[in-house]
Amino acid sequence: MAPSPSRARLALVAAAAALALAAAAVWIGLGTREPGTGSSTVRLEAVDEPGPAPYTASVGTDRDGVVPPADPGGERRGDSPGLYGRADGACDPDALAVALRAAGRDTVWARAQGRADGDAAAVLAALTPLVLRVDVLVDEHGWVGSADRTHRAVLQAGSAVLVDDRGVPRVRCTGGNPLAPPAAALGDDVTGTPWRWFAASTVATVTPADRPLAGFAVVDLETGGAAEVPARH
Repeated sequence: MAPSPSRARLALVAAAAALALAAAAVWIGLGTREPGTGSSTVRLEAVDEPGPAPYTASVGTDRDGVVPPADPGGERRGDSPGLYGRADGACDPDALAVALRAAGRDTVWARAQGRADGDAAAVLAALTPLVLRVDVLVDEHGWVGSADRTHRAVLQAGSAVLVDDRGVPRVRCTGGNPLAPPAAALGDDVTGTPWRWFAASTVATVTPADRPLAGFAVVDLETGGAAEVPARH
């Protein structure tokens, strides 16, 4: 027996609702993975590659061929000896301040760093130029269209960074992007071309030192010897 008109209408409404829910689920799933907007995907960022969303032109020089020490992965405090390397001219904070101001992005940049008054120059004056000696997971801000967006990234050892007084990377010098400690673990959703020694188990996350540091115990990348770099305040 054929269904009544009322039952047929109810079936059509139910089918339409199911399709709408399915479409919404697909949209939500896609939205969480959109690049540059808090995506769960972690992007591998090799040395000398600014990525798709730099704030400025490069104000530093990455170092190719920096091989991490044995067992570099896991949590590393910002005062860990050898976490960073010293290289003269690794990064120019003053040049970044000028570039941000010229691009009209200094206020947004500073607020991404937690500076409510938007004073980028004051933020940069307290950051120290160093070079990563391990692959590091970060939350990285980028300039997408006309706004700040955040994505997750692994920076290759050899990347020039600016570090705060607790030893935490705060800027990637290739592109001038603000950095922050990662809000989540690395996971399996990784995109990009792995470098020669890349392995998820060797990626480090940098946690703040217990107190402000007077200096950093680093490795001189020219000689391989131990060195001390005073912290900028």
